[in-house]
Amino acid sequence: MPFAQSIDLRAEKRLQSVADQFKTALGTDITAARQTGLRLELALKNQDYIHELELEYDLQNRFFSRIYDLTIKCNLPFDYGEETRITLKYRGFNSIKGAYFVDESGSAMGERIVAKLNSPRVLKKFIEFQFLGLNLEYHALKKTWSIEAKSIVGSSTWMFLPPLIHTIKPKPEECRRIVALFELLAFVVSTEGTDSPH
Repeated sequence: MPFAQSIDLRAEKRLQSVADQFKTALGTDITAARQTGLRLELALKNQDYIHELELEYDLQNRFFSRIYDLTIKCNLPFDYGEETRITLKYRGFNSIKGAYFVDESGSAMGERIVAKLNSPRVLKKFIEFQFLGLNLEYHALKKTWSIEAKSIVGSSTWMFLPPLIHTIKPKPEECRRIVALFELLAFVVSTEGTDSPH
């Protein structure tokens, strides 16, 4: 077996261990888990908007390491009609500072959603978790919102010297917070004409 492939197999097991933390945190609210390589889907119940959450390792090769960044995704069927892309911007190398959401599409709907997400009580929740990246995109042809976040929590790194793999294992409360934050984003995009959420 090629060396890189053997490392990926170890990363697959680490991704499964991350998913196990979600199972521990959410209990019977997770009804199924399906894994294909470095991608794993969790089926959820008892959530208002999120019924499936995808965990995927985004591989980056470095000189003496292979980095598997955890990417968390979900898709939401909605029919709005405007192509929209919203991104969380921030300053700071080791932590999010001065974070704010930006409408990169210039759509009227995007501006309304950004205004709600940038309210202090909502924005604070995302600053506290410190996602490495966060995007919301509406695909008009598919009539679907996609939400994608990159998290250092749950990510893994394989070091060649010395040979070892390290995973930032999420705590159960962090898993619950991730689902709650995705629920919050889903609420905002699905009710973009209402008052800001608490």
